[in-house]
Amino acid sequence: MYYKRLMVLLFIMIYATPTAVAKEPLHITVIVSEDASMELLDGFVHELAAYGQVESTIMPTKEQIKSSDVIAFISNEELVLDAKIWAEINASKAIKIVVGDIIPQLTQMTDWQRAGEVEVYKLAGKTLDQPFLTRQLTAPQSEVIASASSYSKEVPAVIQKEGFLYLAPVALQQKTHLVAKQAIQKILDHQNVIAQSSLLLITNVDYNTNVERLQKIIDALRQENIPITLQIKTTIKDNKNNRIFKLRDNKPLIKLLRQVQQDGAKFVMKNERLGSVPMDFEEITIDGLYPIGSNYQYEGIPLRIQNTVNTYLPTKSGAIIEYVPIVLRYNVENITVAKEVVAAELRPYTGLNTVGVILQYPAYGKVSELKEYIASLDTIAQYEWLDLRKLPLRIDNENVTVIQGESVEIIQHTPKWRMLVKRYQDNPAELLLWGMALFVLAFVILFFINTLFMRLTLRKRLFKERSNHG
Repeated sequence: MYYKRLMVLLFIMIYATPTAVAKEPLHITVIVSEDASMELLDGFVHELAAYGQVESTIMPTKEQIKSSDVIAFISNEELVLDAKIWAEINASKAIKIVVGDIIPQLTQMTDWQRAGEVEVYKLAGKTLDQPFLTRQLTAPQSEVIASASSYSKEVPAVIQKEGFLYLAPVALQQKTHLVAKQAIQKILDHQNVIAQSSLLLITNVDYNTNVERLQKIIDALRQENIPITLQIKTTIKDNKNNRIFKLRDNKPLIKLLRQVQQDGAKFVMKNERLGSVPMDFEEITIDGLYPIGSNYQYEGIPLRIQNTVNTYLPTKSGAIIEYVPIVLRYNVENITVAKEVVAAELRPYTGLNTVGVILQYPAYGKVSELKEYIASLDTIAQYEWLDLRKLPLRIDNENVTVIQGESVEIIQHTPKWRMLVKRYQDNPAELLLWGMALFVLAFVILFFINTLFMRLTLRKRLFKERSNHG
């Protein structure tokens, strides 16, 4: 058991290292008990990783303690450490963060008292997805930042004093960990954390997309220096007429998408189901478009961007940020009210540098409306737009490999003749037209050759007759 958990901790340490976003990242040591929940540990390490390099351990050394800016603990029972290590921890000026049970060996918790467990239903006034058992605590000379509550009792969930923070496990249960994020950011107060990251996603780009309207939306985003990210659907079905339309059937749209791709725009796919991802990817690459993500997790496609649930994406600085999807309503009667609704949705995440937002607006919306939304964002918070073009990515498929670094390298694995065959299999009408054109061309060539042959034969005969009569 010990070695198994040690291997898991090693994995988490490696996982957490590249996610530091600060120019001078904090050195964070997380001390873990044997019985700690791995789900809780993973969530906690993820939150801390935005502030520096996280190293998880079961048995910390004096050197680790001395070099740490933050010492964190996660435990469901009393930690068993050497007395000298406890002395080193208590002597350290590092910020202490505890998740789980009381640790009496810490000077900040020596006078704390635990009581029975309470089944809570709310955290900081918001209903939890499911009830959660939380231990009642008494923490003298401490400030309760947030509480969890049952129908009749309140239980401290976040407790703070100078240089010390306690998080009840319930604080890491609520969606996006907002309560925990706010408390951690407040105590670490790290000035080098990046501004709030945002991604503007233009959705519903498909066969029916109005090319002129999409061009205007793209132009509007460029004027605001907002990176272009389009969500593309390769195939749509007309159930009424039992017809299927492919993206390539809209020639002007394909031409526009190829052009904006050259200019740095990025595409993600919207797939109906997991099984359709490879087929859709093959379709779109045949048309010379190279998406870097899908709404499904699929091998070879690095990013998963979802429309209705939270998404984890890297920023250009290397941090893994949790992104919350927010829909910008389109064709609204009152844009002022719509902007207030968006502001209310954004407000809980304002100032949280470890939470990003994915703002979604459809390609069939109004350009003027989108501009209004963009203009109002600056009044809510300071955003840093995520440019997927600047992320080092590699897309691998049996048909193509795309390597994105300082430049984009595209390596085709499919022979051109096969791509042509595939294209015309999907569009027999185009193949028929080409066939007719080639037939007419062949007929014209044969007619020309036949005419030329007849003229040469006639001239030869006339020349022979003249010679005979000469």
